[in-house]
Amino acid sequence: MSIVYIYLAAAILPAVALLYYVYRQDRIESEPVPLILALVLRGVLAALASIVLETIGFWILDAILPYETLLYVILEAFVVVAASEEGTKLFFLKRRTWNDENFNYRFDAIVYAASVSLGFAGFENIEYVMGYGLRVAPYRAAMAIPGHLCFSIFMGYFYGRARMAANMGDEEGSKAHLRRAFLTATFFHGFYDCCAMIGSTASTVIFMIFLVLMYIYVFRMLKRESATDEPIRTEPVAEEVDEWIRSQLEGEQPEEEHQPRDWDAWARARLEQEAASGGSQEQGGPSDSSPVVSRSSQSTSADGGPVVSRSSQSTSADSSKVRSKDSSATGNGKFDTSNIYNNKDRF
Repeated sequence: MSIVYIYLAAAILPAVALLYYVYRQDRIESEPVPLILALVLRGVLAALASIVLETIGFWILDAILPYETLLYVILEAFVVVAASEEGTKLFFLKRRTWNDENFNYRFDAIVYAASVSLGFAGFENIEYVMGYGLRVAPYRAAMAIPGHLCFSIFMGYFYGRARMAANMGDEEGSKAHLRRAFLTATFFHGFYDCCAMIGSTASTVIFMIFLVLMYIYVFRMLKRESATDEPIRTEPVAEEVDEWIRSQLEGEQPEEEHQPRDWDAWARARLEQEAASGGSQEQGGPSDSSPVVSRSSQSTSADGGPVVSRSSQSTSADSSKVRSKDSSATGNGKFDTSNIYNNKDRF
């Protein structure tokens, strides 16, 4: 019986150690342990689900391609294995955490993704160690387990940004980040497997270089994301709204990738806030730390988002350029929204 415990410890401890390391990087607000354990169990479910998907994938692949050809290996690595495993991880990750009240900081996404992935890796490692013996444990502890962690860091990076975009009302941006979460993790997982499966001298050299570079990059990314962690906001900061107002008055397109649906409402609230604090501006101006808009003063639509009718917008080409850049800028170069308050009916 004691030999079983030794095998289990050899299989599980590397995953536990790496999960503890990632968990400790969440320096602002540690996640509840029961939630982490629930995500580890989701990783086990993802492993079981991927076995089914991979079995189906191999049946199809065997039916259409000769075994061990280069194309077969590539499709096996990227589609049958990587896409199945990363897809099931993301599926269970999103189902458990997307609407969880504890998901309130960007770095939380990395902790969650790592929990699912290392639960997956630990379960998979038990199969290998029990099947092939302790001789495979050191190799998997140095390569396979950290590899799964690296794939999860890429996934968590984009997953957190997807949640932030969704909170800002940017559904298209959220979907785009979710696609990146899946595709990035799948690409690195597939490349890892493909190099390992080919087994030539050249592929082995590429594999080792890839592994070292990925480890260095990912652990630096982990440190950077931890150091720059931020709350998952539900509205833009004042400077973002100021820039959006300026671009609208000058007839420019916003530079951001996707425009959140509620920026008209936030812009109107920003203008009203600047006008209401006009007296205090003359005595030194309002604090930049004040919120862009008070939730209690927002009009809400059926889905809970603030609403501003676009019917009051002027359709004149000239009205979008009421203020020039020179007349809208203060001495320090910041866009002065109070200057355009009288023109707010053009929004």
